[in-house]
Amino acid sequence: MNNLRNLGPAFHQHHDTHGFFPSGGWGSGWGADPDQGFGRSQPGSWLFSVLPYIELQTLTDLYKGSPGWPVGNRKQLRLGQLMATPVEMFYCPSRRAPLAYPAKGRFSPQNWRHGGGPLARNDYVGCLGSISVGMPVMNATYDNHDSYAQFKGYDENYFDGVVFARSEISIRQISDGTSNTYMVGEKAMNPDAYFGGTEAVDFGDDEGWLTGHNGDNVRSSGWPAFADTIGTNPYNNWGSAHAGIFHMMFADGSTTALSLDIDDDVHLVHGTRAGREINQ
Repeated sequence: MNNLRNLGPAFHQHHDTHGFFPSGGWGSGWGADPDQGFGRSQPGSWLFSVLPYIELQTLTDLYKGSPGWPVGNRKQLRLGQLMATPVEMFYCPSRRAPLAYPAKGRFSPQNWRHGGGPLARNDYVGCLGSISVGMPVMNATYDNHDSYAQFKGYDENYFDGVVFARSEISIRQISDGTSNTYMVGEKAMNPDAYFGGTEAVDFGDDEGWLTGHNGDNVRSSGWPAFADTIGTNPYNNWGSAHAGIFHMMFADGSTTALSLDIDDDVHLVHGTRAGREINQ
């Protein structure tokens, strides 16, 4: 809960600076790039975009200074090193220590290089809304990314939450009210996959903390929350390693513990930013 409480002000400071909440990145395989700024131009996850607002600006700028496409080999290796750098605030202490863990994913890095070593992880995910996480099919590069034409099937109206592929959602767009709308919460996991490197597969925890929009970093309220369960592969679900509860930070920055038995319909509508459910 304390980690999420610290992320609330960070999200709002980002909004104060840029006019919108942190973006969800481009999609699976794309990693954060310090030379790509913030918002829809940033291919990496929202976790990268909040770093300056949790006193980690130096990490944001660590490999900055070589803009352009294609990304050079040396920079790709450095961005891979960034992917392996853990941030304590992004780990739930009830689940695992803030370390890099062996990678299990079958992914194709687009702008960074994975040498096969461990990757840092995250236990908190943004709310994309009420529909499936999905997998954006992309032909994007740094030169042609400024249109949804390169993100086939995904436009600015596709997701109904706050943090998703290329999102730039402002407070004024959250007409359901910021105190009623999910922003970031704990993700469900397969306990056998907590520490990576096992035969257990969890597609929502296999690509590292800085990859763009995918189940590692965003989830949907359209799927029920549940406790971490062996044998599951909860790519869309929120949940936790806690008994009976999971923690959620709302768009006003407040954080609360919610029951894992929360009514599915109530859970769903909390994920949408403009569903008008509070008026019905």
